Amino acid sequence: MGNGIEVPGGQQTSLIDYVFLASVAYENPSSTQTRLDEWFGSDAAKDEQTVVNEYRKSTDNSTSAVTFKLISFPLQQGQAIVSIRGTANGWDMLTDAQLWSAAALTQFVRALLPIGEIWTPIFNNLVRIVSLLETKSLDKVAFYKTTTKFVESLQKNGTFTNLTITGHSLGGGLAMISAAQTGIPGIGLSGPNAKISRDTFDPPLTLAQIDQLIFNIVPDRDVVPMIDDLGQLYQRIQCRTSPNDPIGCHTATRSLCEVMYTCGTGGRPAICECVTKYGYEEPKQTGGSKTFAQACAS
Repeated sequence: MGNGIEVPGGQQTSLIDYVFLASVAYENPSSTQTRLDEWFGSDAAKDEQTVVNEYRKSTDNSTSAVTFKLISFPLQQGQAIVSIRGTANGWDMLTDAQLWSAAALTQFVRALLPIGEIWTPIFNNLVRIVSLLETKSLDKVAFYKTTTKFVESLQKNGTFTNLTITGHSLGGGLAMISAAQTGIPGIGLSGPNAKISRDTFDPPLTLAQIDQLIFNIVPDRDVVPMIDDLGQLYQRIQCRTSPNDPIGCHTATRSLCEVMYTCGTGGRPAICECVTKYGYEEPKQTGGSKTFAQACAS
């Protein structure tokens, strides 16, 4: 796919590309294609904004608060990735709180109880009972239903036969839910998990779906991916902020810098912000006449 990105499970799966694509969901539509060209190379990836707009218009959900993009890869026929925007305003934060509040509460109670871990196997049932009492309020913020229906429409259409879904923060949580519900791979970046709350979604998720289809990237000290219990597939990454700045660990660009710093750029362009804003070391120059500082200044 493009310059080497593969589907999850392939021999050359590139974590850095999924972190980038999760962050692209925040990009203004007018600049999304430019960002894709800079990252993957010209014409390697395409922002399918028209497909998204037509779907929203045809389903009358153009006013839905959830925002997502569809990125296709012309060099890999049938390959596309849905990228869901994460928390960006107060309504998004309310969604986080309502969808995962019961799971977070049970985790808190478990931490207080002696040998609280023994109650973990029944937590999903407790959370399901609580959710039944809040059905109407939860329906208003069940944005995963929109993203799941969008993926299902793509599957039914048949143009994109190899789909993956990703997102950051709330978008990561929604991506993992929709992935499990539609049977495609889902990669979350700093997303809330779904193991305890799996029976509160419609349709419910199974442990097999959670453990086999969804993957979460978890920065150290990031509070959001601590919500609910992790499935079997996840990757922890470092967070190099000061100890009194855990909120900084939730930044998508910082996580992208961390993966690039730890694993290398993999042929992708080095990001100036990693050095100028987040304090990472300058990458080693492997060619060209300009230094990294000169390239960032131009």
